[in-house]
Amino acid sequence: MTILKGEISEKINQEFRKLAMQRFGYEKGAISKALEEAILKWIIEQRGNSDIEQKERIENNVVYIRERKKLFREYPNKYVTICKGTIAEVGDDFFTTLEKTKTKYPNVKHCLIIKTAKKERQRARLGWRIKRIQKK
Repeated sequence: MTILKGEISEKINQEFRKLAMQRFGYEKGAISKALEEAILKWIIEQRGNSDIEQKERIENNVVYIRERKKLFREYPNKYVTICKGTIAEVGDDFFTTLEKTKTKYPNVKHCLIIKTAKKERQRARLGWRIKRIQKK
């Protein structure tokens, strides 16, 4: 992670914070998420049509960053494909999801395929205990 410093007007700052909180909620990191999304969209706009694959990669990453929690919550243990800035396919098997995506988007240059598996917490006992020694 990198810290980026700059100055903006107070009016833009207030409007940006208000919209960021509406979109990402009133939680820690909402401003950072909104700022990252805004910078990625600006990069896409500045590049224009010069590099289509890079543009698609950035669009797909923006969608993944924005929808990550929703994907893991709504599609547990599934394969999710993101193409052209949208959620393209959802399936149980990697290869069938990939084939459906290829038929739906034949000329796509970049896709993301995500496995939305949740790792469960496991507890283990070590089998020994520490005794506290009382001072006398």
